[in-house]
Amino acid sequence: MHSIYICDDNSIQLLDITDIIKDYVLFHNHAYKMGGFSPDPADLFNQIQADQVRLGVYFLDIELGNLDTNGIDLATAIRQIDPFGKIIFITSHTKYAPMVLKRKVEPFALVEKGDKEVMRQEIFQCLNLITDQENSVSNQEDPMISFKIGNKVYRFLIDEVIYIQISSLPHRLELVTETGHYQFYGKIKAYQREYPQDLFGISRSTLINPDKIRLVDGDKRLLTLDNGDQLPFSASKKVALEKFVLAKHKT
Repeated sequence: MHSIYICDDNSIQLLDITDIIKDYVLFHNHAYKMGGFSPDPADLFNQIQADQVRLGVYFLDIELGNLDTNGIDLATAIRQIDPFGKIIFITSHTKYAPMVLKRKVEPFALVEKGDKEVMRQEIFQCLNLITDQENSVSNQEDPMISFKIGNKVYRFLIDEVIYIQISSLPHRLELVTETGHYQFYGKIKAYQREYPQDLFGISRSTLINPDKIRLVDGDKRLLTLDNGDQLPFSASKKVALEKFVLAKHKT
């Protein structure tokens, strides 16, 4: 499910855009939910961080009055914590388009401000297109996990993932696959929410691919994975892990 966030320094336009999106979410609450809205980019960014958003949808005004931060600055900051979120700029100044391209924030769309009903149609079209694209991908591909390091995007099939854990480096995760180790910015809870059927939380800091379990030592509360790595697991996860391994050996 996508959380939607909105930033516009004009209170009337902010309420108009919020009302439009709330109308859409009312009939599409299986795919979208309201995350938050604010005229202050710093306030909205703090909320996004607190919510640990991943794959959010962001409607941002480019020109934010006399504030030091504009919508492109906010989009750049969002890209650091949600590299695959959908950024949609809403603006009455199309002259900013070249700046958007130069800053490489990769917007999903640009909606021009104006008549409320025209904006409604364009916003609805954006959200419908996001859903259509994701349905098309999910119908064609096996589950995949993706992340960004610098300007490079990495994608792995879930079947290739062994585990993911909080890194010793601040604000980063470590992903271990069958072919290597990768460090990138992210939140462990966001991945747990996104892949509830594919990744199993053995502690607050680690998610594992249950298909990669080789051995569960219940007495030592130690898990051995297919690549030989050994990871401790919480006592509360012992029964669930043992049941899974037994079921795996029966199939």
